[in-house]
Amino acid sequence: MSHCTKNIVFIFGILFLLAVLIVPYNSSHVSFELDSRTKDVLKVTKNQSGYIFLPTYLILRARMDSDDETRDFYHLNTVRLAAEIVLILFLGFLDYFLFCRFWRKSR
Repeated sequence: MSHCTKNIVFIFGILFLLAVLIVPYNSSHVSFELDSRTKDVLKVTKNQSGYIFLPTYLILRARMDSDDETRDFYHLNTVRLAAEIVLILFLGFLDYFLFCRFWRKSR
């Protein structure tokens, strides 16, 4: 392997590893509240999305709350994760062909 190839594999390997370890997620926090005036049960939902460290996501997913008043749901955003991984791989191959192959031929 040439020096250029090693550098590209190293850089995009680190980006791939970060994409796998820091995953996108969606969460929903559902709580049930009793209205004191009308005695109706109100369902309040709060949605959140972002990025989270994979072991933390697995811990949160394993201990989803199942109280009567609140529930938390965590879901992995697989479409966004797959798009990130495909983009990193595509850019890695593109950089390899542009910089390593094309640059070597022009020298």
